[in-house]
Amino acid sequence: MALISYRQRDCETCGGPLEYHADKKEYVCKYCGNRYEKTESYDGQFSVRHAALQALSAIARRNCELAEDNLNDCQKIDPAYPGSIIARMSYCLLRAGIAQAEGDGLASANYINQAIDQYRKLPSSFDEIACDTEADFYESIDSEDVRSLLITNFNLMKDETRAQRIDEAFDPSKVHGDATNALVREMRQGDWAAVDALIGAQGRYDVDAFLPLLLDSYPNCEQKARDVSIALARGADGTRMREALSRYVAGASDDVGIRAAVISAFAERGIAPQGEAVANWLASGPDQGEVNTIVSATCTTTLSDDDAEAIVESALAHLDAASIENVIAILAGSESFISYQVSALTSFFTRADQTSDDKVAVYRCVAANGLTNKKKQALFGELLNASVPISEKRLLADVIGTDIGAINPTLIERYLLHSTVDGAGKADLVSELVKHVPARESLAYAAKRYASSGTDSPEAKNKVIAALAREGLIERIDDLGGTLEGDSPGQSVETARGMKEAGVGVGPTALNDYLGKTLGTSEYSGRVFDELYIPQCRISRENFIRFLFDAPDEQGKAERAAKLARALTGTLADLRIKADTPSGSFEGPLLHAYLLKTTDGAPTVNAIGGVLLETARKPNCEVTLNGSTKKFKKFVSSGQVQLSEPAAAFWASMRKA
Repeated sequence: MALISYRQRDCETCGGPLEYHADKKEYVCKYCGNRYEKTESYDGQFSVRHAALQALSAIARRNCELAEDNLNDCQKIDPAYPGSIIARMSYCLLRAGIAQAEGDGLASANYINQAIDQYRKLPSSFDEIACDTEADFYESIDSEDVRSLLITNFNLMKDETRAQRIDEAFDPSKVHGDATNALVREMRQGDWAAVDALIGAQGRYDVDAFLPLLLDSYPNCEQKARDVSIALARGADGTRMREALSRYVAGASDDVGIRAAVISAFAERGIAPQGEAVANWLASGPDQGEVNTIVSATCTTTLSDDDAEAIVESALAHLDAASIENVIAILAGSESFISYQVSALTSFFTRADQTSDDKVAVYRCVAANGLTNKKKQALFGELLNASVPISEKRLLADVIGTDIGAINPTLIERYLLHSTVDGAGKADLVSELVKHVPARESLAYAAKRYASSGTDSPEAKNKVIAALAREGLIERIDDLGGTLEGDSPGQSVETARGMKEAGVGVGPTALNDYLGKTLGTSEYSGRVFDELYIPQCRISRENFIRFLFDAPDEQGKAERAAKLARALTGTLADLRIKADTPSGSFEGPLLHAYLLKTTDGAPTVNAIGGVLLETARKPNCEVTLNGSTKKFKKFVSSGQVQLSEPAAAFWASMRKA
């Protein structure tokens, strides 16, 4: 094959035009096909070419002093030589980058303008034939570091033609200097084979700078994880890489297997993703297999307490029971310390998408893997006040209570006194709670406090009181301070009967307490009166008088009044009172006050009147009405008082007697 100079244009045989084939580094005649090897004669340009190449080599190594010496040689020999221009342009770009890093924006801008001025000295468009000297210069480059430098610089000048021309001969595996720019460039161009070669080459690169880009942009394949592992072996800033890995874990679209391999590559270097990143990924709803894969890869290294806690908290909020158990088992197996937030556990146990069996299984899992007794107690207290179906709450109370052994009675007292979340179902839970509290004295005190100050509805309260009574925490109804008021009289009757059937005794003050709280209200019931009455009861005069005036006229009122009279703590003899009546302010015997105030029917008036006769020695005694004192008869005859027909009839009968 004949040799031919770049300056020769025509075929020696037929005079036809020659076309250069860069891949074979030869010219071919367009007409006759003659082939010509490129000559090694450089037309006297060897010295300036050498100086330009030496300058570029120094620039690639960021050696400004040596680059300046070689640029001076270029200037002396031939400043218009393409290599001289390209070297000067590259030097200006290097100095611009250095100035920018030093914070000198003005100097950086000045160097960039100089680089642009140098670039404009080259032909506006590059052609192998028309720009044969420049092409010869590119062909003479034998350093991949210099090729990489020029590809980057021409890309900066938006000259794709020259960049591609140099890239044709670029072998990334032979880069020996700083390959950071080349890596970034090849990644942006999507030349992943070149990226692989650069990562495995002998050249150095800034792992911290390019690895985040690789995580974001490298295709979804196994080579990605291998490249990550190779790069990390060069050394990296653990904090920056942890942040990059965390962003990748939280937002990557790679297959789970690839993501796990990448995480494992980092873990080999002691770098784990932030727990919050894994937590965010768990919130996306991965299936059980994906969860196991990613969490297992994450736990290749022991996690910090905060990271493990974030993962567990997200698992409890978003995963099913089986996946939660697996996450905890993996964390425990990695010797990571697992800390549980009671609020996160409570949220899980209130999830409607998990069955009772699921919740029991998760509790047993966390209890066996680091849940402290203090937090078990706190969780128990939170669950008592949570919105959980009562049947499920009873099951959880039994499981957790049995596991703890002895529930803090304060938790149950707080539930009794302040929680209304379970409504009437609260009573169903009481028996389950009681059996987990050995200190029954504390519960007995809590039961009494509940009866006198609980915030439940009357219906729920009476049911709870009956349940407490069945458990032996309330021994006598009168211990409750007369709290058998309910939504309806019938309900209170049933409560009283239920308590008595449960073995609760009726003390001597029970009826008096009941009357004190219910007389004059719709909650009073004669039937409850009958349930609470015992011969030994003790009734205050005040409640006896209130009963006469405020108890409705119903069957049995007279008999009940007689019972109360016998149970009075004082006698009825000569009992005088002050009372407001329809006729005005009255002061005198109780009998006369009753006649003035009552609206009872004749049978009741006659019976009660007979009971009250001993309160006045004389029927027609002196009384005071609105400040005026005279015989009762005179007030009646003058019309100053108005008696009901039954009361007037009884008064008349008294006078005749």
